[in-house]
Amino acid sequence: MKILNTLKQLSRSLQVSAVLAISYLAIFQVPLLWSHLRRLCRYIASAHFSALPLALLTFVLVLAGVSIWILSVSLAARLYNQTKKKAYAFLLAYLLLCTVTAPLGYAAQRYAYHRQQRNIAEMPEELRKEFLSHPPSPRTAVHTETIRMPVGPALLLLALWAMWKNERDDEQELAS
Repeated sequence: MKILNTLKQLSRSLQVSAVLAISYLAIFQVPLLWSHLRRLCRYIASAHFSALPLALLTFVLVLAGVSIWILSVSLAARLYNQTKKKAYAFLLAYLLLCTVTAPLGYAAQRYAYHRQQRNIAEMPEELRKEFLSHPPSPRTAVHTETIRMPVGPALLLLALWAMWKNERDDEQELAS
């Protein structure tokens, strides 16, 4: 209830930003965090300790990235709400760009998957059977994992924090 009252007090653009941010977190980031947490718990339960450090690292980095994004969006929104400067509106729009690109990326992945399935279905019967009956052997299959370190978002958050501190110091100088 307190969140809804806070949202009602914001301007229309900040209300839209808040709804976009909450939707993005609920649809894309919470399931990602949940899957990494489940994988981490699975490694702990199976006593497969060789993969445990990598699973722990990826979970912590994803959690850090989400936390940095939340702090950056809230700080940019707060600065825009206080000062009404266009620079903060552009920073907020940049931070919320992932709410558009993430669904587009998901749709592109789904399209590529369905296109691949259609191509397999359109293969001649003999070729399709041969293709589907020869999976890669475990010796040739290589598992790769991308680890994303949130260095850029962390630097952006530090820049926003420095700008906020500068704005606050300027306000205090004007008041005195």
